[in-house]
Amino acid sequence: MEVLNQEVIQGIPLGFILCVILAIIGIIIYMKVGRHHRTSALVMTIALLTAVCVESYFYPLASLLEMIALIAAYVISEKTKDASVKSSDKNEWVDSSAFKDQYQADGEAKPGCYVITVYDQPVKDANYDSYEKAYVGSSRNINKEVFNVLTNKSISRAYEDLQNGKYAYVKVLPCTEDNMNETQERLIRMYDGIPYMISFKEAREKRMQKK
Repeated sequence: MEVLNQEVIQGIPLGFILCVILAIIGIIIYMKVGRHHRTSALVMTIALLTAVCVESYFYPLASLLEMIALIAAYVISEKTKDASVKSSDKNEWVDSSAFKDQYQADGEAKPGCYVITVYDQPVKDANYDSYEKAYVGSSRNINKEVFNVLTNKSISRAYEDLQNGKYAYVKVLPCTEDNMNETQERLIRMYDGIPYMISFKEAREKRMQKK
């Protein structure tokens, strides 16, 4: 028992060192690799967890601390990225009619993400949080994409909402093509966003009703 206790006690300093190393590696992998190469990030994550599990056989307490540190690093990384998206979310909401009026088809193509929120009544006192639903998407030509979402009567749920008397507001968030997908995923989570396109089944049913 005394030998075992000495082994665990001697393992604690090594565990702390490995804890810091694994946490740093985990953050780097998630921030640098995960956003572009998800499979590689998954493999590396499994490798890290396997290493911790193997180490737990020799140093249970140290491996437990490492797991806690890795989870904390992941949570902090996620919160930091959400905060980064929110800090870039400085553009004002624009009424959908005003957006369509301002849009120019021959304007400069810029990548970005968008959020279109839908309401029963016009928004008052900048209370944009009380929306019924939110459409979230991204494009290399973001202004053109939003214009199409608002005006495409064939496949757009947002267009149907406007035709049914709803009110919609638009927010565009410019970003680089490299982080466009990640930004969109975070916006989907933040706004509980859904795709704007109707399904093929719904489109077919609409055509049948018109006939």
